[in-house]
Amino acid sequence: ASGSKQVGCLVGDDILNVTNSYATVNIVGNGSEVGGLVGRLNYPDGSIFVNSYALGSIDGNYSLGGLVGNVSTDNVLFMNSYSALQVRSYRSTQPFYVGGVAGFVSGSNLTTTNVTWTNHTDDNATHCRGALATMAGSAITGCTP
Repeated sequence: ASGSKQVGCLVGDDILNVTNSYATVNIVGNGSEVGGLVGRLNYPDGSIFVNSYALGSIDGNYSLGGLVGNVSTDNVLFMNSYSALQVRSYRSTQPFYVGGVAGFVSGSNLTTTNVTWTNHTDDNATHCRGALATMAGSAITGCTP
């Protein structure tokens, strides 16, 4: 897949739930909000990711995540899901917002249960922060590399 903004293998923008879904991806996004499954999660007040995963690679500018590039809604649950991707930002200036699960999270009340990620790398490693690159709102729990 390729595109300039809100690029995901399943959907680019606005989805309610992702259940029992997976993708093997090679995504090149020329802009922001690039995720293995969803580019931007922006459905009003709540979404659920259950039993879903993404494998492969993502190259993009910023807000890059193994499952979701940008989570901009409240009350999101990730459960029994994982990403095993190489995630890289080609942006030359900060911020990069590169995360193993989600790149940028501006919503609140994000909850995880049994969520993992592997092979999360970035050529510009200064803004790689594990599961979530940047999060405004509640703390994340239950997420391990």
